[in-house]
Amino acid sequence: MECTHAIQDTDVLFRFLVQSAKDRAIFGLDLQGHIISWNPGAEHIKGWRAEEILGQHFRMLFPEEYRQQGRPENELKEAFETGHYQGEEPRQRKDGSFFIAEIDLWLLRDDAGQPCGFVKVTQDVTARKLAEEAHVALLARERSSHAEAEAERHKLYAIFEQAPVGIAIYRGPHHVIQFANPVQCRFWERGCEEVLGKPLREVLPEEQGPSIIEKACDPVFQQGEPRVFTEERFEFTRQDTGERVEHYFNYTHVPMRDLAGTVEGFMAVAWDVTDAVRSHQRAAVLTQQLQDRVDFEQQLIGIVSHDLRTPLNAIHLTVSAMARRDELDARTSQSVLRIQSAVHRAVRLVGDLLDFTQARLGEGIPISPRAADLNQVARQVLDQVDAAHPGRTLRVQERGDATGVWDSERIAQVVQNLVTNAIKYSPEASPVQVTTRGEDGWVCLSVHNQGTPIPPEKLPRIFEPLQRASSEVDSTSRSVGLGLYIVKQLVEAHGGTVDVTSNLKQGTTFTVRLPRHGDSGGQ
Repeated sequence: MECTHAIQDTDVLFRFLVQSAKDRAIFGLDLQGHIISWNPGAEHIKGWRAEEILGQHFRMLFPEEYRQQGRPENELKEAFETGHYQGEEPRQRKDGSFFIAEIDLWLLRDDAGQPCGFVKVTQDVTARKLAEEAHVALLARERSSHAEAEAERHKLYAIFEQAPVGIAIYRGPHHVIQFANPVQCRFWERGCEEVLGKPLREVLPEEQGPSIIEKACDPVFQQGEPRVFTEERFEFTRQDTGERVEHYFNYTHVPMRDLAGTVEGFMAVAWDVTDAVRSHQRAAVLTQQLQDRVDFEQQLIGIVSHDLRTPLNAIHLTVSAMARRDELDARTSQSVLRIQSAVHRAVRLVGDLLDFTQARLGEGIPISPRAADLNQVARQVLDQVDAAHPGRTLRVQERGDATGVWDSERIAQVVQNLVTNAIKYSPEASPVQVTTRGEDGWVCLSVHNQGTPIPPEKLPRIFEPLQRASSEVDSTSRSVGLGLYIVKQLVEAHGGTVDVTSNLKQGTTFTVRLPRHGDSGGQ
């Protein structure tokens, strides 16, 4: 139980980090591309509220031209095949306006390593692209008229002054600072008038300046090729307090050429991503902690269930032999029967744990389909349940042909779990109704009881492991909450579905639909 609580706490912290990201749209998609989560950053950047967008296909976020080209499907395909799609493309807000988006689309996998969805992170980089495009425009104008270019340069600098990212222009092999906007000067913790005309080496921290210039600046000036840097770490000492400070930046260096095509300097666009990096780091730690706990949970359950089998089999054989002896008195015979019943419950619990472990590890619960009759399977199970619960009323109704190709033992397990669950969560005086009926290509099983309805907030998670329909069952039941999870796994292994409805007026009904030919491939 402590392990489960720790996993839930970790999940809450991870969700908090996603919800706290205001400068990025972070949202989840299922494998078909439908939006299943939507953070505040997505509402801010894209304009849609969560209630407007959840359940919609994410193609609605693309411009119409891109939809017709099949861009949404291509993104999903590439992310599914490679694990990650990255791009920079126009996107559309709710109000119809466009912005340039930097996109990362990652494929998510479940505990078993199977694809289970996607997470998409979008950042509005319009300001950065405008700055870069403005610079390109500036260079083009310089070739036509120096005077006009000078005027345009001043206009451009005025735009740069208002940009939300750091922008600086460097000239010559020593990278003398010709221009730096206020955001860039704040990154340096210097005044703009203080840095203009100085080589970059004199502005950068002494401990990092030479390495940064050698790696990020000299190659751009010498080779004339742009360079892009992501999440670069900078550590320096504040001049006013002496405090050691760590920051992370994304930045781009673009060479600038004169009319003859010779590189005369470069422009740098930078933005602080410290908060995002620290969020990633915390999320990675929390994700690893979550994975470690899940792995421990699965290993523990697997070990315990395997180790319990041998002593339980020995007890079962011994008690069965004792039960066949004629010389036992009534009191001893009753004690032997109670032990035998307890062993049967323990064996079923071990079986549930083994099935749970196989399902969670991605191996799937094994099935062996063959010709079977659901009516016959249900009657046999109900005879056994009736013997174990002589005070309960079980009603059976059969409608039509209920034959098909399934693993009859596994289907019997489904029926037994649903019927015992109905008995457990209903008053002793109330009946449990079991109905089987044949349909075209399908056979249905429904189990109904008139007990306290399942709370609405629990219905969406009723088939998840370690969940219970109600907290009213006493501790003597020793249920660990795996029965309905295993029912769902077994039904889906046969290609079928299981659903539940529950309310005060009509009671609770679990409905299983099985294709007549089941899953011929097995597991």
